[in-house]
Amino acid sequence: MSLLWSDEICIFVNHKGVRLVRRSSHWRPTILDKLTIPCTGNTDTAWENQISTLEKIIQEAPWNKGNVTVILSNHFVRYLLIPWNELLLNDNEQKVYVGHLFSETYGDISENFDLRCSPEKPEMTRIASAVDHSFIQRIKETISSAPRLTLKSIKPYLMSVYNSNSNQFINKNGWFVIQEPGRICIVARGLGQWQCIKSIRIGSEWLNEIDDMFSREQLSEYANNIPAHVYLWAPEQNSFPSLLKNNWPIVKLTPKTYPGLSPESDLAYSMMAYD
Repeated sequence: MSLLWSDEICIFVNHKGVRLVRRSSHWRPTILDKLTIPCTGNTDTAWENQISTLEKIIQEAPWNKGNVTVILSNHFVRYLLIPWNELLLNDNEQKVYVGHLFSETYGDISENFDLRCSPEKPEMTRIASAVDHSFIQRIKETISSAPRLTLKSIKPYLMSVYNSNSNQFINKNGWFVIQEPGRICIVARGLGQWQCIKSIRIGSEWLNEIDDMFSREQLSEYANNIPAHVYLWAPEQNSFPSLLKNNWPIVKLTPKTYPGLSPESDLAYSMMAYD
């Protein structure tokens, strides 16, 4: 199937269900359809329910034709900061190095990880992500089962949001916070490179939890290299203070808008509309 002028379908898989957006790919993109399907069963620890849900929906119109991008919630992704190693000579050695660091952190389970590493300039730290390899394979098999779908990419939520907001954050130093129901992912940048990354379970009082976490992080040695500035991605949150308790300013990253999405009622879809 030709990629030219085919509709774009973005599928967000989270720990509670599957969310889909279909967008026209013309020069003026418009949101054509949107859908959220909750998953039943133990969706906090497994992804089988999400795959089963996806298998059914992509066989039905209008979700059975187009170019597909799959975004995986940070609930399904593990992250590590990868320091620069001047002894690595090529991509294969880099891959082995990243695998070794994940093995040290997560043990034998890391043998089942599908690993990716962010591109960075020499001598810079990198962000590596790990997803259950079987999960990735099942997604690929599921999309390929619909003959009129073409899989373009599978990416972690962190990378998707960061790349989509590059004009608001890239090359700036500070704390980059991605909030989604039940989890926050925090990436710190200072002195022009990544300094730390954390993915943490949260409750409904997540702003208070962020306050407490930043209070603890200030005691870390690397925190001295990071400006006290928070860039927050929380498209489903209607309001929050402009300052944390420690007087750190919060800059809310603003999702792009498209015809077909309501800025009042469709905030849950805004992070998918332009990926």
